[in-house]
Amino acid sequence: MKKLVSLILVLCMACLLIPAMAEEAVTGDWFLQTMEMEGRTIQAAQVGYLIKMTLNEDGTCKMDAMGQVSDGTWTMEGTTITVTVDDSPASGEVADGTITLAQEGGAMIFSREETKGIEIAAAVTAESAEAFYGEYTWAYLGVEGTVMDPAAMGETEVTTLKIGEGTMEFSGEGMYAMILGMMGLQPAFEDGKLALTSTMEGMNASGTAELLEDGMVKISVDSNGSVMDFYFAPAAAGAEAPAA
Repeated sequence: MKKLVSLILVLCMACLLIPAMAEEAVTGDWFLQTMEMEGRTIQAAQVGYLIKMTLNEDGTCKMDAMGQVSDGTWTMEGTTITVTVDDSPASGEVADGTITLAQEGGAMIFSREETKGIEIAAAVTAESAEAFYGEYTWAYLGVEGTVMDPAAMGETEVTTLKIGEGTMEFSGEGMYAMILGMMGLQPAFEDGKLALTSTMEGMNASGTAELLEDGMVKISVDSNGSVMDFYFAPAAAGAEAPAA
């Protein structure tokens, strides 16, 4: 009888410890890996969407989204977790080393693995305009310091660039190829870069083209105060653009 009572007490203590052990297992840093939206799975790092979620033991949390930090809270019942940030709760499951949070008809999947954005090579000073001559394929888009992979954003059309003596030509059927082509950008070599000016009447656009250490060309275009960076890889490299 005493052995039976002791066994029951041990089992009761184990049941009390399970929630505490579960909470201890999920505290710490989690990093956004993928997003599921409209039936598509998007690699967060490939679109510059870097989020770190920190779950503290006292039930508070922090969400760091590309340097913008928000405070919140979190609770857990069994394997179900609810994270509330900016008065917006998101619930999901903890399983197999991941946290999946439902959000606006999709989901955000976190793991312990730290994510990094797409790395871009440093610019170099070109010796002449001829250093830029050649054909290139659009690889990445940069907006306000965030670098994204067009393919990961659903951009399937290939945009190509050809630079020659005093000429810069864009081709392709995608939206960005059309926009860049309409600008009529004309290059002129200045201080190791190409200064770009628009030849289209009424088009307020200018920019620069820089040569990068890995052979890519970075084109920064300022159109009516809105700046975007386009990274083009040598056409011979094709799909061998630098990985994230």
